[in-house]
Amino acid sequence: MGKPYSASPRNAELVEFASPELRADVRLVKWAMGMKDTRPGEINTNVEEYLEYNSLATSRLPQPNTLRHATAKVRGNDSDLMLHAILMYWFAADHLTLPLRDSKPFWRKVIEQSPATGWQAFGNYAPVVLREDEELMELALSFDPLALQFAGPSLRKSRPFILEAVRKDWRSLRCAPDVFRADTEILAKAAIQTLEALDYAFDLAAAEARPSTSASTKDVWESIQEAEEKERREKELQQEWRELLLLLSETHGRSLEASF
Repeated sequence: MGKPYSASPRNAELVEFASPELRADVRLVKWAMGMKDTRPGEINTNVEEYLEYNSLATSRLPQPNTLRHATAKVRGNDSDLMLHAILMYWFAADHLTLPLRDSKPFWRKVIEQSPATGWQAFGNYAPVVLREDEELMELALSFDPLALQFAGPSLRKSRPFILEAVRKDWRSLRCAPDVFRADTEILAKAAIQTLEALDYAFDLAAAEARPSTSASTKDVWESIQEAEEKERREKELQQEWRELLLLLSETHGRSLEASF
């Protein structure tokens, strides 16, 4: 046991050549991956130049790819190990095996444990049948609206699902199929949140979205147009006034001053 443990920090890929018994040893796998079980507060820093701390930092570099050398049984049954690995590196989910890979409760934990990357692990590595699960997809969308791009084929074709996703966060529209980005009701749900959403309108709807998505959106858009027209007209009048002063100055041989 001593030799694999002493070798793995220097070259974690040596786990590939360990015996089946060692590759099924969760402790060895964690060690080789650089999972630091020691809490910072438990490290003895009362030594010259923090030798213990430096030793831990340099000898146990994170090596997530080592996980692929663990036995399929470990990668498919040890929930704590795999959750820990995915929390450290979301792409470690690529090494999941059955039954964890098809476990809805497991993927729920993956999504919930890391708001920043859990949905990415789920979207990239969860099987299609789970990405067709409306409950899991809604959970992923609650952390990032761009998770819609990973929804299963049936959900991406579901108008009620897309409509609800956009209603909750207009940014989901960015990942919606073209047919829904041309849907005026869905565009209206997005545009009510921000007119920026109309930049993602598709096809004929893109040309007509701003003035026609809904009565409330149309009113907002028309008020913006009026303000822009007023500003444009004021600039034109200022320019006309400058040109008139220049003409008078040239005609009378002297400069005229005016404040704007």
